[in-house]
Amino acid sequence: MIDAELMELALALSRSAREGAPPNPWVGAVVVDDDGVAGQGWTHPSGGPHAEVVALREAGDRARGATMYVTLEPCAHQGRTPPCVAAIEAAGIRRVVASIRDPDERVAGRGLQALRDRGLEVEVGLGAHGVIEELLPYLWQRSTHRPWVRAKVAMTLDARVADRTGVSKWITSAPARERAHRLRSQAQAIVVGARTMEIDRPLLSARPGGVVSERQPERWVFARHPLNYCTPGVSITSESPSRFLDRLGTEGVLEILVEGGPTLLGSFLADDLVDDLHVHLAPIILGDPEATPAFRLPQPGLLSEALRLTHVATQTLGVDVELSLRSASALARQAAFEVELVKD
Repeated sequence: MIDAELMELALALSRSAREGAPPNPWVGAVVVDDDGVAGQGWTHPSGGPHAEVVALREAGDRARGATMYVTLEPCAHQGRTPPCVAAIEAAGIRRVVASIRDPDERVAGRGLQALRDRGLEVEVGLGAHGVIEELLPYLWQRSTHRPWVRAKVAMTLDARVADRTGVSKWITSAPARERAHRLRSQAQAIVVGARTMEIDRPLLSARPGGVVSERQPERWVFARHPLNYCTPGVSITSESPSRFLDRLGTEGVLEILVEGGPTLLGSFLADDLVDDLHVHLAPIILGDPEATPAFRLPQPGLLSEALRLTHVATQTLGVDVELSLRSASALARQAAFEVELVKD
């Protein structure tokens, strides 16, 4: 296997840690000697071994003189686990290929320099685009001190999320609802508005594949007045979206999922707080002006003033279509990451 293929393997391994690793980054590592792949691993839940250590343990004596491919710069500081740099040196690794630098202020190039100081050959930048895309919530939180904001809305072709009586179950098909649970399982917090809570009475739990995830996100509802109903265990906040993000960012939350309703989602969008928007579009037309619209912006504008997002991906979900859209500010910072985090 060539270098690019081995980094792709490390990236694929990192996805195994996507749900369990936060607030740590989900990282993949591969150890390769002359006979091929000797060890591989991914980040375990907080307090458990990092990807590099898992891969080294599997490689055993074959790590001596070998090359390690790792999606993120190894750490050189003592946290809840010992520094990975020390483990890499002790195992006898000769060469480390890291896709990107870690923007965490405790790392920020120190891990790479520590490896060089120990006489190891170090390379940075291989497969950076794919790794940055995968790690965007982590990179975003470490650089902005706010969570990455992903929003999801399920709507008809005429952009309605419920009929005039408030019924919304089910606009989209089972595959789209499964995708929504996958998005929930990746977030560390889920938020909805007061009306959504009172009408839909959502559990807001992550249940991919119909199984309740071991690690559940925090559940929040935005409400400025007392609620007629609130799902047990869901916390209530009267903060502004901006202040809410500031607080959760300082608490180490990497990603939140905004699930509606229209007013809350419109508020996040109007303040340029949505980084990723997932639109689940069902082949249904209500054709009723009294049906609930998908978005309510605080100050509706003219076409020249419209919010504009960039399409980044499309996939089919049963009979439905998911459009993945990204804000201009998120794309700009992502482009900056692709310059800043590959500097050697």
